[in-house]
Amino acid sequence: MVQNGVKLTKREEELMDFMWEHGEPVTCNDILELSPSHSWKENYLQIMLRSLLGKGLIKEVGTVRYVKQYARQFMPTVSKEEYFVNLAAGKNLNKRMFFKAAVTMLARESDNDRKELIQQLEQMLQEFSDESEDDSSLKNSK
Repeated sequence: MVQNGVKLTKREEELMDFMWEHGEPVTCNDILELSPSHSWKENYLQIMLRSLLGKGLIKEVGTVRYVKQYARQFMPTVSKEEYFVNLAAGKNLNKRMFFKAAVTMLARESDNDRKELIQQLEQMLQEFSDESEDDSSLKNSK
């Protein structure tokens, strides 16, 4: 479980961005091979992976054999959105501030993008509302 307010270093955030975008379990070797634009060295990457494990942001999900050795595979334990919500919650931002932040972000978008984002938000709210109603009806039937 990730604690509210857990903060990533710049390099850790770059690594997490890679893992979030990749979307599949990765080993240290995979990261080095699939992200040649980064200048990470294997030893430094191992240090970052241990740090992310300690922060609860990634977990070990298996091993893969490489020639005569085994390499651990890692996956994020939270989505990028969940990480940023936890980070903001650690700063004691309340619900109203989250809503205001969403509106501020929408205001920065072009008209077409804003309309599309509003539609997505409305759809998400409807799905959430439907789930809440389903949960309420289950509790009432008990």
